[in-house]
Amino acid sequence: MIRSMGLSALLVTCTLVARAAPPTPELTAQAFVDAWNSHDAQNFEGLFTEDAWWVPVVESRLSGRAQIVADLKQAHAIWAGRTTMASSDVVVSPLSDSAAAVLFKAGFLGQDGKRMEPPNVLLLAVVKTPDGWRIKAGQLSKPGATAMPAK
Repeated sequence: MIRSMGLSALLVTCTLVARAAPPTPELTAQAFVDAWNSHDAQNFEGLFTEDAWWVPVVESRLSGRAQIVADLKQAHAIWAGRTTMASSDVVVSPLSDSAAAVLFKAGFLGQDGKRMEPPNVLLLAVVKTPDGWRIKAGQLSKPGATAMPAK
């Protein structure tokens, strides 16, 4: 019984850690990648503010953490659940003491473990909250995608 309770406590602790907001803007990139690679949409919940915006593709904008997590859950139930992501070239630009822009390459890895080129790029606007840094807005770009129609 005691062993079972200890295991349950460990599982709850691990779940809370996975959902916690990162302690610095720099760590939001890795936290997003870790949530992605877990293929569990609940791990994204602690990363976004309640009123966050998310642009998964040029043509759409999601509003609010619930809508964003539901979209990520759907994606991971279909195509994203078969992917692995890795971050590189993380750049943080402080905007104030409580806001920053985080830009990084979010490359998908092939079955051989090598990065598929070209990588996607993720831009996150993060804000400081009492329990860590959360994503207020974000956009995932697709390689070669553009909002400007060809003339």
